[in-house]
Amino acid sequence: MHQSRFEAEASPRWQRLERLLDELPGRRLSARQKAELEEMPALYRQVCSDYGLALKRRYTTGLAGRLHTLVLRGHHLIYQQRGQGLRDLIRFIGVTFPCRVRRAWRFVALSLAFFLLPALVLGYGAYRDDTFVYSLMPASEVRNMEKMYSNQKLIEQGRGTQGDAAMFGYYIEHNIGIGFQCFAGGLFFGLGSLFFLSYNGMILGGVAGHLSHPPYAASFWPYVVGHSPWELSAVVLCGAAGLMLGLRLVQPGPLRRVDALRQIAPQAVQLVLGGALMLVLAAAIEAFWSALPLSAAVKYGFSALNWCAVLGYLCLSGRGHAA
Repeated sequence: MHQSRFEAEASPRWQRLERLLDELPGRRLSARQKAELEEMPALYRQVCSDYGLALKRRYTTGLAGRLHTLVLRGHHLIYQQRGQGLRDLIRFIGVTFPCRVRRAWRFVALSLAFFLLPALVLGYGAYRDDTFVYSLMPASEVRNMEKMYSNQKLIEQGRGTQGDAAMFGYYIEHNIGIGFQCFAGGLFFGLGSLFFLSYNGMILGGVAGHLSHPPYAASFWPYVVGHSPWELSAVVLCGAAGLMLGLRLVQPGPLRRVDALRQIAPQAVQLVLGGALMLVLAAAIEAFWSALPLSAAVKYGFSALNWCAVLGYLCLSGRGHAA
């Protein structure tokens, strides 16, 4: 192809990219500019292709130089924006994640029901009957829990031997493992998520009901209330993400199930990523706060503040912004 014809056909997109590069960096974007910004990666790839053709066909150095400059400017803008990880993380935490939670409130409510109802029912059963917990877990595990929470000093001594940092790593692995089960179970048409939510609710309720009797209650409840708001909320959100996947597999609509899953996966993953951050925070509280020798009143007050923080964050953060 002659250079003049090549320039006539491709020049409009070069001019468009030049205009975008002049207008977009460092400015507050209008709705039109935001829409154009979404088109920039595809436009940039086309210009890169034009640049390659210009070199291959040995067009004039003036044309090659112009395209070379465009490619460099486009690369700088696109990959500089991608490199702003801290800003993206802050926006995700402050806007994207809580907005996604509110948009998925039906799945969150269903997940909460399958987690909370078994916990309450079995917790009541374990509280009324001291032997009920043995139907949920082996006697050896029950004895270990009773020994641990028989007095607060045992908790503090156990924490001290392994170190707070080591326990922090253990809690992260344990908590995220539970969250991942509740999420990945959604691939079994949502039934896996419902199972893991109910199972963990049953175990949690049974243990809590059994340890609500003296002498365990005085150590158990002050220990668990601090990190519970973040941990339990995160498990419910991971279960909600799994249910989102499951519903698309059950009701894919006009799409193939694989395509329906691809369509919903980014939204579900946002819930899981936010839930994982909450689980990390819960692990930090459990490792560095829960075993501190503080009064029960202080720990209950701290728990109340955390519940207010969780509910306020998920219900109010990011309002007025696009997720």
